[in-house]
Amino acid sequence: MNFKINKQLFVFALIALLSVSKAWATEYEIIIKGVSNVHDWECKVEKADVNIDVQASNGSIEALNGATLTVPVKSIKSGKSGMDKNIYKALKESKHAEIAFEMKNVKSVDGKTITVQGDLRIAGVTNAVDLNAELVTIDGKNAIKGQQVISMKDYEVEAPTAMFGAITTEDEVTVEYTIYL
Repeated sequence: MNFKINKQLFVFALIALLSVSKAWATEYEIIIKGVSNVHDWECKVEKADVNIDVQASNGSIEALNGATLTVPVKSIKSGKSGMDKNIYKALKESKHAEIAFEMKNVKSVDGKTITVQGDLRIAGVTNAVDLNAELVTIDGKNAIKGQQVISMKDYEVEAPTAMFGAITTEDEVTVEYTIYL
């Protein structure tokens, strides 16, 4: 009889947990965009560990209890191996193999929009950042969508160059992200 009570409690707790919050994201799209003196460029993050604990109901964000993101630097792909090597070198991948974000607190939640403060670590340098995002519906799925402009100088990253400095990139990049809940 004791086993039956524990099993019932476990099933009840599991159902309650699944109906209230979502603590993981299985699908995401993260694109990094930049500009060089020759052309605009972009890279796709092919692998990331995304964890989000969000409470949403009727297409509205009620609470965000936590969020972390870890991106292996070598999962950033431009489609051009030479460019990828320059990116990995600029991001000091041999010493700092991951880019990471950890949410520290929620600054505001407005049903469809949210602003969080957290720590972003790139190339071994950590800075506090504010991320603004919105809850959207894409193909019937709820998602958190936003973008962040990042100055490479803030993370002591030298903008990559190519062809002996003939091709240079601007300091700022834009990270666009969509995380499906």
